[in-house]
Amino acid sequence: MKAQDYREMTIGELEDHLKEKRTELVTQRFEVGSRQLKNYNKVGETRREIARILTVMKQKQNGGDQSAKKKEEKSKESKQ
Repeated sequence: MKAQDYREMTIGELEDHLKEKRTELVTQRFEVGSRQLKNYNKVGETRREIARILTVMKQKQNGGDQSAKKKEEKSKESKQ
């Protein structure tokens, strides 16, 4: 998922998705250790997904998406 998709979710949904991804990461690490995982890149992808979720959660807790505020300011300036 992209960060924009996560921004559309609520904090509760993000927390649920974060739990799922962390569980998935633990499972992948066990599979790597036992040589069952075919594509080792999935571990890195899952870590990046977790980072995206945490970033969006932090943005929401700190008052919303900063890029949306910048867009609003630019549109107000262009109207004046």
